[in-house]
Amino acid sequence: MDVCHPAPPGISSLAARLQLRASLGRAVVKLSARHIAVVEVLARLGGEIEPVANPDVCALLGEFMDNSDPKDIARTVEDALEDLSQNALVFPSAAGWQIAPEVMQAFPPSFQLLPDPEVPTGAALEALIAGLEDKHRKILLTLQHSGGVGTTRDAAIDADPTRPIPQLIAQSLLLRVDSTTVRLPMAVRRALTGDHAAVLPLTNPVDSLSNKEALVEENETQRAAGTALEVVRLVRSLVEFVESSPLLLLKEATVGVRSLQSLVKALDCDELTALRVLGLGMAMGVVARGVPDDDTGLGDQVLASTTLAEEFLGSPVHEQWAFMVERWWNNGTFAPWLVGSTDEAGKPLRALSAATVVEKLPKTRSLVLSGFENGALSFEQLRSVLGYCYPLHMVQLSASLVSQLVQEAVFIGLVVQRGELFVPTQLLLELLCGHDIRPFTLAAAPHEVEYVIPQGDMTVLAPGPLTPKVHSQLRVIADVESQGVACVYRISEASIRRAFDAGWSKADFVAFFANHSVGQIPQTVEFLVDDVARQHGQVRGGIALCYVRSEDPALLLEASRCAAAAEIGLRVIAPTVAVCQVPLGRACEVLRDAGIHVVAENDAGVRVDVHPKPIRVAVPVVKSPAPRVCDDEALVRAMSAIRGADAAALVAKTGVKAQVQAGASISVINAAIRARRKITIGFVDRQGAATQIVVTPITVAAGVVSAVDETTGQLHQFPLHRVTQVVVEAGVE
Repeated sequence: MDVCHPAPPGISSLAARLQLRASLGRAVVKLSARHIAVVEVLARLGGEIEPVANPDVCALLGEFMDNSDPKDIARTVEDALEDLSQNALVFPSAAGWQIAPEVMQAFPPSFQLLPDPEVPTGAALEALIAGLEDKHRKILLTLQHSGGVGTTRDAAIDADPTRPIPQLIAQSLLLRVDSTTVRLPMAVRRALTGDHAAVLPLTNPVDSLSNKEALVEENETQRAAGTALEVVRLVRSLVEFVESSPLLLLKEATVGVRSLQSLVKALDCDELTALRVLGLGMAMGVVARGVPDDDTGLGDQVLASTTLAEEFLGSPVHEQWAFMVERWWNNGTFAPWLVGSTDEAGKPLRALSAATVVEKLPKTRSLVLSGFENGALSFEQLRSVLGYCYPLHMVQLSASLVSQLVQEAVFIGLVVQRGELFVPTQLLLELLCGHDIRPFTLAAAPHEVEYVIPQGDMTVLAPGPLTPKVHSQLRVIADVESQGVACVYRISEASIRRAFDAGWSKADFVAFFANHSVGQIPQTVEFLVDDVARQHGQVRGGIALCYVRSEDPALLLEASRCAAAAEIGLRVIAPTVAVCQVPLGRACEVLRDAGIHVVAENDAGVRVDVHPKPIRVAVPVVKSPAPRVCDDEALVRAMSAIRGADAAALVAKTGVKAQVQAGASISVINAAIRARRKITIGFVDRQGAATQIVVTPITVAAGVVSAVDETTGQLHQFPLHRVTQVVVEAGVE
């Protein structure tokens, strides 16, 4: 953290660092709902301006915690204040507790945990929002997009009750600030988003859960392992498919409809499953987008396998399982559920478009699934637990996103769904603890087999996951007919011919079934192999990387007999033509060293330069440095530096107080708004005259302070650059 790196030279430097918005932001984002509730209560009681006693905090907090024991509330407040003090967010004094400067500004501008007492909540609020007329909804949406505060002539108590504004005030969907000003409550803002509002309980819901001790049963563990291994098989199928048939991408490097349908057909699954498998392959790095070599004939960008794919396919199944889960956990940024939805322009989103790749998804996934550390939970219980532990995160996460992340965990076998209950597996708990998951996958994965069972109907049964070597051989000579942990393959004339094209012989077939089958090879398979072998190989071809020609056959024959000919595989195939097994540049270099000067030419007979090009590698990606952790050693160094500083410099306050007050006008005004205090504001008018006025501040937005003069009811707006002084009046409104 920047608080301890480098070590602060004194207490003033430490205090300045503790008030940095970034430092405070990292501290407040870790607060639970209990801590934030205590901070908001302090702010409402004026804790940003003056100390607040513990009994006052307990009394106000008790109004929001119905049916709670006063002793429990007092204990909650005491524990929360102690934690907040440890994080330098509040500090004690003889008169009570006070909020540290700039803490409230570190919260999101629109965040509010404690509801306004007069505003309905829950189902009642949702019913009111759903029953709004278009003109009423338009007013609320306008206020939501403009900061939440507006001025109107219909805010007075005696305003016409048939007008929209008084009707919204009567329903408590708007709050009256004064006769000309209204405010949109935070609860209404959340309800207007169209998604379920985040559940932010003030007490830990884990304490009241009856199902938190539920465990995954043995049969469910096996089912989860089977689910995960099926996903591993789909990833293998994806890699094998794009190895032979890379997916052509659109110009913006996204997956088109035709490519997606071909992938669905190849994997034999639904579209969402295919997209999830595609996201897993991208996260694992076994498939990637890129431009292939020119000799492939594919000039456009494609989705193809990477050099990591061969290592993945050659690994044992439990290693593939662990590799898939770890890479998805750390690198899975593709959101398949967004594919097909529309963007701001109304166009459907395609797979792998920029909008479907969310860089923060791994952190969000880890946060959401960390709720299962508390045991088995229903979806609503999970949202409630997360809302208590991470309220600042949860107000930014929609219920649909949380649901998709949980369903993704079910898909990959980390969570087992039991009715409405989601039960975490041991594998997920190991991930959340940061442990190595390979021992778990090794114990849970079924043992690999090296044998198959050939049948007389031309099918071959694999009774379990095959070893990579046997699997690679079997997929050459047979086609998959029924997929799963135990697969059924079918041998056909086309598959046998494919094996012969790959270099197999009849003896290789016999050797494979002799070494890897139960029983003898069926006669039907033998007869079919014999029939294909008789007709195969009538026309043959060879490999040649370049040719060498000469009008003088004797010279070419002499070149083929020199010592260099064996090095480059030079072989005469016609009186004036020979072929080599090395690239043309290498052949020219070797023959020139042997005294035979070869001129390189293209297919038109024009001389070309075949000198080797400079060898270059890709520009290395420079990773950003890992965030520094404020460990105990750093704290000791920081404290030593502070204690060793000049004591006089540490306690000097001359000139500092005035500087802080001048630079903290916005903070003081916001504190007065939260505490509902009047302020005396000094400002310079357009004529340059200094003036002071007592007003009640309403909002600070766009560099302007909006405030109301209680005596006249007039709304004033003060540009911040003209404000010279802010003094908070004593007492609570």
